[in-house]
Amino acid sequence: MRGKAGIISFSGFTRRYAEWIAEDTGLTICDLKEIEKDDLKSDFLLIGVPIHSQELCGIKKIRKILREKSSDTRIILFATGLRCGDEKVKESILKYNFREQRPDAFFYFTGGLDQDRLTANDKILLKLQQIMIGRHPDRTESDLELLRKLRSGGDFTDRDEVQPLIDYLKLL
Repeated sequence: MRGKAGIISFSGFTRRYAEWIAEDTGLTICDLKEIEKDDLKSDFLLIGVPIHSQELCGIKKIRKILREKSSDTRIILFATGLRCGDEKVKESILKYNFREQRPDAFFYFTGGLDQDRLTANDKILLKLQQIMIGRHPDRTESDLELLRKLRSGGDFTDRDEVQPLIDYLKLL
């Protein structure tokens, strides 16, 4: 099994998951922008990115990788965000970000929110998102959980969340 992990991590939550995966699999981690053509000929490429309001960070690079990869290379994607990662949320993320070619597997992990690292624009967008969720008449329990996380911030990572991805990689 030959593979590599390319990630984007602004606050460290995505990197933390990548490091846990690397500990259990021996994968090499690099920044997503350092992925080269030779990496697209591996058995697989694991990509980890944060998600902001449904959009995967680095989506243009991810789409390019999907177009240029070898037909034998599997692309496994994981995203980190504040929502719970049920199947409805995961399908919504995939539908929003991929019109044609999708990754071979997609995993979603609960990340975190480091309010000290937010820019002024991020803080404004965060406040607007809180208002929109708070005023929405058909809020779900998932929406209320997200609202609590947006208001409090914090680290919601959990090492146990990576086990299904590690099990998947071991089958390759």
